[in-house]
Amino acid sequence: MTQPFVLALSQLPEPPFRRVLLKSLLLTALAYVGCGLLAWYGFGWIPGEGWTWVPWDWLAAAFKWLAGSAIFFLLVVLFPAIATLFVSLFLDEVARAVDARHFADDAPGRDTPLSDSMMLALRFMGALILLNLVVLPFYLLLWWIPFVPVTIFYGLNGYLLGREYFELVAQRHSSIEKVRSLRKIFKTISYDAVL
Repeated sequence: MTQPFVLALSQLPEPPFRRVLLKSLLLTALAYVGCGLLAWYGFGWIPGEGWTWVPWDWLAAAFKWLAGSAIFFLLVVLFPAIATLFVSLFLDEVARAVDARHFADDAPGRDTPLSDSMMLALRFMGALILLNLVVLPFYLLLWWIPFVPVTIFYGLNGYLLGREYFELVAQRHSSIEKVRSLRKIFKTISYDAVL
């Protein structure tokens, strides 16, 4: 695990890696700005001003504050899903650079059709959003215990990102059906090794 990480870091300054990183960060930032503008526009529809009875102003202000906090929290939690969606669009550029540098003697992988990449990325994004919403109560209930919410967040999202990138890269060398069966085989082997 350490060696691939070090190899990836050593290739980070190369143009294909930099291009993908910059494009993904730019698109993610644009998505966040778009979500922020939609939220700001949506908050304008919350009534509050002009109501004659006093408690409503306080209640509307509290609701706006809670809604803003929830949107910020969700954007932080969903950052891996949004970033991965954009990275998957450009993954072939990175995979070609890695193949050329570290696997030049092996058969080159084929570029994944954009429709297949998008389907995998959208399926992954849906799973990531759903599972993060499932563990959301644990984030909120255990926020006061040091490192527990962070461990849950990184454990869950690290597993899902590893699974997603495995499928995206493996489908360059095989069919999606074969990739899924291969992932299940390795999942079984890893569980057997633990047991």
